[in-house]
Amino acid sequence: MAVHKRGQRWQVAFRYKDPLTGESKRFRRTTGAGTTKRRAEELERLWRHVVENPPPEPEPEPQELKRAAFSGFARHWLDLKRADWKPSYYRSTEQIVRNHLVPAFGDTDMREVSSEQVQVFKAEKDKTHTAKTVNNHLSVLSSMYRAAVDWDYCERNPAAGVSPLPTPPATFRFWDREQSDAFLGASLRVAREWHPLFLCALRTGMRAGELFGLQWDSVDFARKRIHVCRNWTHGYMVTPKSGKDRFVPMTLQLVQALREHRHLRAKLVFCRPDGGPLDSNKVKRSFWRCQKAAGIPRIAFHDLRHSFASQLVMAGIPLLAVQEMLGHSDIRMTQRYAHLSPGATADYINVLDGRSDNEWPQNGHKMDFGR
Repeated sequence: MAVHKRGQRWQVAFRYKDPLTGESKRFRRTTGAGTTKRRAEELERLWRHVVENPPPEPEPEPQELKRAAFSGFARHWLDLKRADWKPSYYRSTEQIVRNHLVPAFGDTDMREVSSEQVQVFKAEKDKTHTAKTVNNHLSVLSSMYRAAVDWDYCERNPAAGVSPLPTPPATFRFWDREQSDAFLGASLRVAREWHPLFLCALRTGMRAGELFGLQWDSVDFARKRIHVCRNWTHGYMVTPKSGKDRFVPMTLQLVQALREHRHLRAKLVFCRPDGGPLDSNKVKRSFWRCQKAAGIPRIAFHDLRHSFASQLVMAGIPLLAVQEMLGHSDIRMTQRYAHLSPGATADYINVLDGRSDNEWPQNGHKMDFGR
C-alpha cells in the first residue's frame, strides 16, 4: 500500500494509468487528522478505484430546434448570405426564392417540408420551365436547407434526396471567320462608334460585363494584352465570373482599333458619351442592326464569346490555352468546343502506328488488317 505517516496525518500516494489518455500519472492526497492506518488504506483503495474507473460523461442533451416558417426563414437566409454573394447572384437567387419557392411552400414550418413535397414541386415546375431552370430552383432550395440544418432550424434537408432533371447537352451558336469579318465590316459602315467594342469581343472572348467594366489601366499597349480584372453587372463593379483575373493577348488589329478609340471621357474603355457605363439594351440594338446589314445568321451578343473560342479551336489552338483566355475555372466548360478541332481523333490515333496521316493508304485501296 502507498500509505505513509506524516505527522498526525496519513498521506496516500501512488501512480496509475489514465484510462482516457493512457498516460502514467501520480496521485497524492492527505487524509484528515486522527485517521487510522487502516482507514488510510481503505481510502487508498477507494481513491485508486475512482481515478482508474472514472464515471462516463453524460450524453449531451439534444438541442431544441428553432421554429421558423419557410417564408420567414427564406428572408432570414437571404439577409445573412447577401454579404457572401456577388450582387448578380443575390439578385437571381432572391428572384427564385420570391417567385417560385415561397409561393410553393409558403408559411409551412421548415421542419415539416418533406422530400415528397419537393418532388411534387419539381414535377409541377417541369410542366412550365426548362430542365435547367427547374434544377436551378432545386439547387437554391437545397442550399437554403443546408443552412437551416447548420443553424438548427431542422434536422434534415428534404431536397437532398430529390434528383435533378436530366438536361440535354449544351448548344451554342457562333460565326466562322468569314461571318465575323462580314459583321465587323458592316459595323464600320452602319455603327462605327460600336466597332471597337464588337472587335474587342470577337478578338478576346471577354464577357459583356467584362467589356463594360474594362478600364484603360487594364489595356497594356506595350505588351499587347488586356488584364481582365473587372466585371460591370447590375450597377456594381465586381470581379470576373470565375473570381479570378486573367490576361488576354490583343491582335494587332485590336491594338490599332483601341489606340484610335482612346478617349478622355472616363476611365472606362467603352462608355456612354457622358462617360457613364454602357446600356446593354442600346448595345444590342446596334448589334442586331449590324448583323442585318452583314446578311449573316443572327446570334446573341454572348455568342461572340463562343465565336472567339470556336475559331481558335478550329485553327488548332489547344483547349488549355483557350480555357486560359476564356477564364473558365473548369476545363469541362472549354471541352464544349473540342469537337471543332480539325481531325482531332483521326490525327492522334495514327500515332499508335508511328506514322502520320499522309502515310495511310488512299481511298480506293484495300487495307489488309490481317486475319
